[in-house]
Amino acid sequence: MSGYDHSMGMSNNAVSAYDDGRTTISNLTASMLKRAKINFTVRLAKWLAKNNKWTTTEYHHTGKFFNSSDFYDLDDLEILLNEADPKELAEWIEASKKKQAKALVVVRVSGEYTWFTDKGRFGGVEEFAGELRGNWIHLDEGGKKNKNGNWIKYKTI
Repeated sequence: MSGYDHSMGMSNNAVSAYDDGRTTISNLTASMLKRAKINFTVRLAKWLAKNNKWTTTEYHHTGKFFNSSDFYDLDDLEILLNEADPKELAEWIEASKKKQAKALVVVRVSGEYTWFTDKGRFGGVEEFAGELRGNWIHLDEGGKKNKNGNWIKYKTI
């Protein structure tokens, strides 16, 4: 018997971890928190994990390239939140909200990008205007471009 569940795309140990109530941050949902009777947001839980307040308990191999994925125990999160000093908990909640507010900053930009045909040949250069949101430029005519792409130049308006 193999140690890898190809139908699930992860190791048998990862499948067992999910069954036992542990999860990766990317798979964490509000309904998981609700089932675990944790009355806080996913955003706060992710902030706690990113800032090493809620630490990983184990890792398992996932995906077709057998990547290593950190797993977090929801019981540990519940204990952390229940035992946190109320002042500290309020600071964590506020800090998790600040990151979200920062991500909502929108800047108007204009520029040009080079596009290519389906066969990889030069197709042309298009001018654009749009909004920069994080690492993405949302084009006024629809679609979006990564601001860090090799074939795009832009400036703020």
